[in-house]
Amino acid sequence: MIHGKIEEPVAVTEQRAELLSAIEAAEGAERQALLDELRADPLGVSPEEAEGGPRVAFGPFLALTLLELMLFYGPLRGLLYDYLYI
Repeated sequence: MIHGKIEEPVAVTEQRAELLSAIEAAEGAERQALLDELRADPLGVSPEEAEGGPRVAFGPFLALTLLELMLFYGPLRGLLYDYLYI
């Protein structure tokens, strides 16, 4: 479905680098709090290290689905009722 490499935005890479440098400079409870923040952040892991494959933007697919539902709800409803309720 997806061919080629999906590039990560520069801002995300920079933000991750800043957080990692802050973790290296921190000590004690502050360091632990920053590590917890990194683990909780879905973008805290680079795509190469992440599990589950590449990240795909979900928003456009959701918007397209809602648009199709708004435009074709009437005809689809009739077909679904015919096939689902015998």
